Amino acid sequence: MKRDDYLADKDVVGFVRWAGHLVRGDWGLDHSYKGKGPAFRCSTLYDAFMQYHWPNPFNGPLFQDTIDAFADFGERFDRVGTIDSWEERQAFFGIAQATAKWGGINNLDISSTRHWGKLDLYDLKTHIAEIKSKLDPDHADTNDLPESLSMTSSFSKIYAALIPGLPIYDSRVACALTCLIRLYRQYEEVNPAGDVLSFPVPQHRGSNRCTRPAIWDGQSGKYAEANLKCAWLLQGLLEHPGEFANVPEPRRVDALQSALFMLGYARLRDNAIVKIR
Repeated sequence: MKRDDYLADKDVVGFVRWAGHLVRGDWGLDHSYKGKGPAFRCSTLYDAFMQYHWPNPFNGPLFQDTIDAFADFGERFDRVGTIDSWEERQAFFGIAQATAKWGGINNLDISSTRHWGKLDLYDLKTHIAEIKSKLDPDHADTNDLPESLSMTSSFSKIYAALIPGLPIYDSRVACALTCLIRLYRQYEEVNPAGDVLSFPVPQHRGSNRCTRPAIWDGQSGKYAEANLKCAWLLQGLLEHPGEFANVPEPRRVDALQSALFMLGYARLRDNAIVKIR
């Protein structure tokens, strides 16, 4: 499936129409939880975005500083280019490792033989070129994903830095989407067919979030498909950006993803939607 086919699906169209009220601010979203720091509470989806901080979820840098830091990884990848030398290979590994560390992942060794370290110069160059081509949301086809793809929340962060328009898909983003789709089904009394609105949740240690459906280790194809569908869905939701028009257009997918990240720490209540208009 490609982007245009996905966004034309009747169930996706129905969800985008419904959730668009949240993106535009026509409806409120009452959500709260107590994490490791101060309690979080939002009244709209945009309000959730405005409270985004990372890496510390309550006292860290704000969105613009965070997204500028993340964008720097992408610019450094661009400067490395097509990995034509061993020096560029090592530089590429260093940027990928720094991206994972930025995302709070400290136990991933990109250069190990378990991961990209097993690839010689030509194979690494070919593999990364294939990833950049086949995970590009504008041209990707879920029926044509790389067989040797590695997909975890760590690699999703690295790919998001490598590929413009590909959002980070982690357990918090997945949980938020799963909850919103659950509320859509509940409020609209619909039962979407197939798996176009199925967003499986990557493994995580949280106990108060969504746990089903789940992505387990070794299900890279399932993870990649969910990451692409997330990219397409966020693009569809931002066709009429509403309050998110306050964010520069190239950053709106990042902003909406950040709002979902803030929501996804805890499961949305069944009465979270507030129809204020």
